[in-house]
Amino acid sequence: AINAFSDQGLNLEALEAFPNKIEPFAYNFYVEVRGHPQDEAFQRALETLRPITTFINIIGAFYMQQ
Repeated sequence: AINAFSDQGLNLEALEAFPNKIEPFAYNFYVEVRGHPQDEAFQRALETLRPITTFINIIGAFYMQQ
């Protein structure tokens, strides 16, 4: 799953794993990605993730101006 972002040139700022409280031996992952969900590279990464995940939820997005 990490390769989905790497292959699109997106940097992960944070990655955390938490045990899934409903399904034993399953984990939920929270990632912070440098990019915006409307960017093409981000969309391609999400398309790569959809077949290999059971749930994707984008909880926020922001741009950092330089």
